[in-house]
Amino acid sequence: MSVFKFPKNAQSVIVPVFISGPKTQRFARMILDTGATYTMISPEILNDIGYDLSLPIRKLAITTASSIEYTPFYLIEHLEALGKKEIKIEVASHSLPPRVPADGLLGLNFLRKYKLTIHVNEGYLELI
Repeated sequence: MSVFKFPKNAQSVIVPVFISGPKTQRFARMILDTGATYTMISPEILNDIGYDLSLPIRKLAITTASSIEYTPFYLIEHLEALGKKEIKIEVASHSLPPRVPADGLLGLNFLRKYKLTIHVNEGYLELI
């Protein structure tokens, strides 16, 4: 079981995520989003770690908070968050609005293998 603490008064739960690409790896700050079908990472980060943004594995229309976007998807070599690792996980490439203090969204395609319990009032979550 992994336990992650966050500020009790947080507007959103932001978790550190380790991402590996063809050239390098890095940490990103991602919003835990149980309403997002897919994990989404900014194109800047994908480019930084070595993905060729002109070569998505597919494009799919996704619904964002403000519109429907035709979004490219990439197969990420390794993504680790909340003590759990995924190899070859598909992610959408899309930028969040500038006012959002995160590099992407950690969505259900990462979370669905696990049991997630969020204790909002206590400021922590458990991932089993």
